[in-house]
Amino acid sequence: MSEMDEYTSSSGFINNVNKRLRKALTPYMPPYISSTIKDMGVYGLNLSGYSLSIPRFGGNKILMQKKLLKAAKKSRSMGAEVIVVDGSILKASGEQIVKLRSKFKISDGIFYRPSVLIEACMKVSALMGINFWRCGICIADASTEIGLIMTELLMQHANFLTLCTEDKDRLNDIALKYIKSCGISAPVVSDYKKAMDSCDILIYTGNADINKLVSFVSHKMLIMNLSDEEANINKPFLMIDDAALAGQREPVILTDRIADDKYILTSRIWEGALLANLKLDGSEFSISKANEFLDYSRKLDIKIKAVMKLGKPIDRDMIYSYR
Repeated sequence: MSEMDEYTSSSGFINNVNKRLRKALTPYMPPYISSTIKDMGVYGLNLSGYSLSIPRFGGNKILMQKKLLKAAKKSRSMGAEVIVVDGSILKASGEQIVKLRSKFKISDGIFYRPSVLIEACMKVSALMGINFWRCGICIADASTEIGLIMTELLMQHANFLTLCTEDKDRLNDIALKYIKSCGISAPVVSDYKKAMDSCDILIYTGNADINKLVSFVSHKMLIMNLSDEEANINKPFLMIDDAALAGQREPVILTDRIADDKYILTSRIWEGALLANLKLDGSEFSISKANEFLDYSRKLDIKIKAVMKLGKPIDRDMIYSYR
């Protein structure tokens, strides 16, 4: 019992220290974040192999312009080819954006690492009693840019993966290299009913009629919406919907109520901080720097902060009872 008390006291102290450090270190985040990205997408734009730059947010119009140009100049010297900026910066920067477009590909959308979204899906499916790697997973439409990324990512691990698309010829040609690399062939179908026959998790990537897809499902199912559209469905399925919190900056999974018996789990993956070029040597390493790394790494964590029903928060047991 004494050990438990000591652990609780120590844990509380560490949490308080981390909160204070996080508050103190946040203003010192780098004005630009530049690195090489693998297996990333920006609303359909595949950034594999590119260098990416993200200017710091906030400030007035003049400051934002200066930060944007400074970030672009610095990132270009490091070989960056793509710059991702917040919509508010795009609106305020005007002429500077026009100048930059001749040198950079500029994206004003959300960027995410698919594996992070899969981790979120795994955590929610576990609460539902679904084994992510052993259940039936369907990707629709698998021929989209994001669908292809998810196909490549899941084909080596998922035991029961179905690829749904109306453009079977295109998908077969592209997926062939994945099959050769991992030795596993996932069935490609165009019939919605056949695709959803044994589906426990639907990974929706756009370019398909999601209501028609779920109309063939009578059992409980988890949907992960990776498209840039809000998927309004008419059945009480749990959903991780990245489109619903497009304006958020925190890595959280929140929910909103569409119907009395339907929960939508929404996620906004903000992982720019993990790309920060924090170069340390022995002389400047300190506890504060160590906690700065800790703060950045925590931005990758996917947590269920609140699940709402009828406008009131519910706990994990309520999600668990959905199984």
